[in-house]
Amino acid sequence: MKREKWIEDILQSAKNMQAVESNPFLVTRVEEKLRQGIPGKIPLRWVYATIVIMLAVLMVNIAVWRNTTARQISPVQQLVQDYGFSDHDFYSVNYSN
Repeated sequence: MKREKWIEDILQSAKNMQAVESNPFLVTRVEEKLRQGIPGKIPLRWVYATIVIMLAVLMVNIAVWRNTTARQISPVQQLVQDYGFSDHDFYSVNYSN
């Protein structure tokens, strides 16, 4: 309740305010400056060049990603190679000797 009263007091205080007088030509000057500052359209050849470059980068990324994923060895395979277990058959080795 206290918060709503505070908000209502703030809104009521704004009713007694008077509008600020400004230069009548200010709006037209600001609009003209905004019109002059807006750049023109981007040439279509730059749009096409950007699309071609983005597609080329995408294709290179896909090619590199496929190449690296094909060469990766799983951690289990790496462990088997490190300990030399890939050359032996565990079931045929005679451990009784």
